[in-house]
Amino acid sequence: MKTTSMIMGLCLSLFALGCADDGLGSGRGESCRARNDCAGGLHCINNVCTLNDFDVEPSATSCDLIECSVDADCCGELSSFCLSLQEECSLGDTFACDDFDRNCRCREGCRENRCIPTCATDADCFGGSCMAGTCVNCVTDTDCFEGAVCRSGACVEACASNADCPYFHSCEAGECVETGCITDRECIAFTDNPRAVCVDGECSAPCESDAQCNLGGYQFQSCEGGQCRYIGCQTDEECRIFLDVRPGDGTYAICR
Repeated sequence: MKTTSMIMGLCLSLFALGCADDGLGSGRGESCRARNDCAGGLHCINNVCTLNDFDVEPSATSCDLIECSVDADCCGELSSFCLSLQEECSLGDTFACDDFDRNCRCREGCRENRCIPTCATDADCFGGSCMAGTCVNCVTDTDCFEGAVCRSGACVEACASNADCPYFHSCEAGECVETGCITDRECIAFTDNPRAVCVDGECSAPCESDAQCNLGGYQFQSCEGGQCRYIGCQTDEECRIFLDVRPGDGTYAICR
């Protein structure tokens, strides 16, 4: 009995470090798949049992900035001039039709909640090229200015060495490719934080409690494994605040 009591007492004293009794669920920092996999007071976030000091209910949703839902959201109302051309065109005035097509026709469409230029021919792209209904700046390297290459429809400057690329990018076959950090020292220099570390190619400052993760922006975060983790959203209004969406911006935020 005395030995059992000592073991239970030791486990309780180490609970914050992740010790959990069999049948009571995983302890803090241990792996999980669902909330009921974790011990009392803990939540399963990103497959890790988490203690939420802020007492904010975690969720599996996140904030997203929405520009449009349908193509019509990408174009404003027609001006009086365009409305006049539209009416004249409907009456058979081919010159008015040409003017309307050139000056008033909306050339943007909604793709994955973002407004992007759309096209039918290269002439719709003002010097660019039409590819699969979308305007691109280039199709091949020869479409770009000297010293640039075509990547995913956009001209980007070619590189000769890593020094020609942004931080945490490497020059590969003349193209700057994001590779992330390699050492903790790089992150210390980049963040000016002596506690910064490089984890899986990303710089982050370690934490010891949830309170240290209240860094603004997505402020509902939890400290797990020594790193701050976002714990989701619950309302659209919450996302509007986090993403600083103001009336008249032409965008809106949703939690999904």
